[in-house]
Amino acid sequence: MLREYVPKGRDIATVTDNELQHAVELLNNRPRKRHSFLTPTEVLAAILKDQTGVATTP
Repeated sequence: MLREYVPKGRDIATVTDNELQHAVELLNNRPRKRHSFLTPTEVLAAILKDQTGVATTP
């Protein structure tokens, strides 16, 4: 999906950290059909909210 934000013919190794971060933010806030049109950010927030605790070792 990153290739949508990097023009064809441009070496992916030349993508700057700022460009990469911008693309990540756009992708994480794009609604997805597989998530019932919620964004990945919304899905993750719901998962983290629903966690009741973390198992610990005795």
